[in-house]
Amino acid sequence: MSDFLHASGRALVMGIVNCTPDSFSGGNSKQQSIDLALRLLDEGADILDLGGESTRPGAEEVPLETEIERLLGVLQTVKKLRPASIISIDTRKSKCAGICLDNGADIINDVSGLVYSPDMAEVVRYFNAKLVIMHSLDGGKSNTQHQYSDVVREVYDFLQKQFEYAVKCGVAAENIIVDPGIGFSKSAAENFELLKNIDIFREIAPVLAGHSRKRFIRETLNINEPADSDGATALISVLAAQKGASIVRVHDVKTTVDYLKIAEKMRKN
Repeated sequence: MSDFLHASGRALVMGIVNCTPDSFSGGNSKQQSIDLALRLLDEGADILDLGGESTRPGAEEVPLETEIERLLGVLQTVKKLRPASIISIDTRKSKCAGICLDNGADIINDVSGLVYSPDMAEVVRYFNAKLVIMHSLDGGKSNTQHQYSDVVREVYDFLQKQFEYAVKCGVAAENIIVDPGIGFSKSAAENFELLKNIDIFREIAPVLAGHSRKRFIRETLNINEPADSDGATALISVLAAQKGASIVRVHDVKTTVDYLKIAEKMRKN
């Protein structure tokens, strides 16, 4: 698992599994989450990202015990049925991260960028796991609106600082992935600016692009339903991969995998 980012020589597809009842893109029970996880693996997901707390605007904070309960059964079942699967846990809480890593998780995806739980990096170091550091202004929620003078530079500086902090805490530099936080406290124009310049963040670490079903896509296309943006999400995934993204995090794995295959075929021919 240590070199999974480089083993395939292509962008990896991370499939989103919302183990919550209140995600902006629809919730799932435990069994529904397990069924979804297995289906996404069958459709070509390289990584699963399990989340037990919604980060949609206005979502209430989930108690630690509830988040762990939502995640643990899904994680354990998927690992039992598909032991080779690579599983990421989308959590801001270091205690949740530690329990999930102890039960077979491979990656911690911290949407707070190590701000919510300052000891998160030490937990990841202990398990020698992978760590995704996302840019966020308010601890992993997308409620705060911010005026950026230079969104690329400000996001870059935050990620560089948090990368250095994680390394200082003992996380191996090669285990860190950065995420510019598309859709979190950023306007549509700022999100597109980050995507256009996603290669710049590779100077810090491999990059994850998390744009799936985000509001800025729906606003651009004048559509209401999140799932109606899956084709555009897949197109952005291709463009982000061509700009150097190592991982694209999406809800609709099949469409994204298909688009990436066609793009790769055209590149080689």
